[in-house]
Amino acid sequence: MTRLRPQARLLPVALAALLLAPGGVALAQDATPLATPPPTTRLFELPGEAIFPEGVVVDPETGTFYVSSTTNGTIFRGDVESGGAEIFIPGAEGRSFAGLELDGAGRLYAAGANTGQVFVFDAATGAPIAIYTNGLSPNTFLNDIAITPNGDVFVTDSFNAVLYRLPAGQPAAAATPVGVPSTPIPLVSFVNLAASGFQLGEGFNANGIVTS
Repeated sequence: MTRLRPQARLLPVALAALLLAPGGVALAQDATPLATPPPTTRLFELPGEAIFPEGVVVDPETGTFYVSSTTNGTIFRGDVESGGAEIFIPGAEGRSFAGLELDGAGRLYAAGANTGQVFVFDAATGAPIAIYTNGLSPNTFLNDIAITPNGDVFVTDSFNAVLYRLPAGQPAAAATPVGVPSTPIPLVSFVNLAASGFQLGEGFNANGIVTS
């Protein structure tokens, strides 16, 4: 079994003590103990061995969480209250998933790491809706995903100086999916990071991404 260890939340008083103290830790150690201790860490077990969990996303309305595997693209689904988790989307040979994201219409996006693909699934049933590709496999690593309120989807590539965008209204946004296209849809290059002042180094570069 592979275990996920959720990060325990820090109470505001403890965090303030660390941030405001000269040297930080000394004051935190000498501070008056909190009346309410931080919550106990919980472990969520994922079925399988050597699955290498990577991306995690939680639906705040239902408490359902999804976890991706870089080993073969398995996606697990669980519940934050019960702690139970199961295989939601089985893995496949040659598949790998890193970052995950949910949109407001019940779709689950998965960044396909060195496959250069982005998969879109129905978050309720696991049915595939669309596949996108940058055509650069294996010289690519699609790593993380962010979705804006209007539905634009942004994807980072840790091996290439490119930020990709799936504009709102793409086939994946259809209300009733008609099935996965036989030919993956090309990913749209949105920003050339090398020309925008982003400092590139050897190995992994752009990774996580958020919208504001």
